[in-house]
Amino acid sequence: MKFDVHVIDDEERSQSGLCVEVGLPESFPLSPLSGKITEYTDENGHASFETANDAYGEVTIYVNGENKGRFDLEEGAELTVVV
Repeated sequence: MKFDVHVIDDEERSQSGLCVEVGLPESFPLSPLSGKITEYTDENGHASFETANDAYGEVTIYVNGENKGRFDLEEGAELTVVV
C-alpha cells in the first residue's frame, strides 16, 4: 500500500526536513519492523510511504516525535498534518 503525508504549518506552508513516523495497527504484518515506519519530508513537505500489506485501518502519525493524531488510511491516501 502506498500513501503520502503532507506536513504544513498553520499558514499552510509546506514543511521540509521533518521526521514523520507512522504507527501502524497490529493487523499489519510487520515482522522485522517495530510497528512504526519513518520517512522525512521533502522540499514540498511530503513524506511518501509504502507497506507490503494492502490492509486498511487507522494509523497514528508523529512529526518530530509529537503525536499528531489518528488518521484513516487507504491506498493512495494523502494525509495532511499541521505542525
